[in-house]
Amino acid sequence: MNCIVSCVLRARGRIFDVAAFLKESPFQPCRVFEGNEIRRGRTLAPGFNLEVSRADFSELARQVEDAVQFLNQHSAEIRRLRTFTGIEGVELDFAIEERDVPFQTDRFPSQLLQLAGSLGIDIAISRYPQAGVSEA
Repeated sequence: MNCIVSCVLRARGRIFDVAAFLKESPFQPCRVFEGNEIRRGRTLAPGFNLEVSRADFSELARQVEDAVQFLNQHSAEIRRLRTFTGIEGVELDFAIEERDVPFQTDRFPSQLLQLAGSLGIDIAISRYPQAGVSEA
């Protein structure tokens, strides 16, 4: 299944046994990485992407609201994920469109940052041209 959504939770690790984690998890990833895929010239570590928000790429505020709700709703399972053998990183990746402006500033509220930080989750921003969106 493709993960063309505006915000995903991504978990990865070189020795992360994705199947073992998911066997006991309510999470249903929209994409699973087996550890043998090459993307942008590098091999991806095993992991998965979870849909967090389907808000439009121009609606960062709505993506943030969806992410706060997701993290609150799934905090126990995210904590289990963070401590699962082989996990090297968990991040929220917000996909936003590049605006045709001299400079672009996007802001994350402290509520999201505190919640993500308390769960050991990094924040990433992926910028896409307004004309097209590729797979996250």
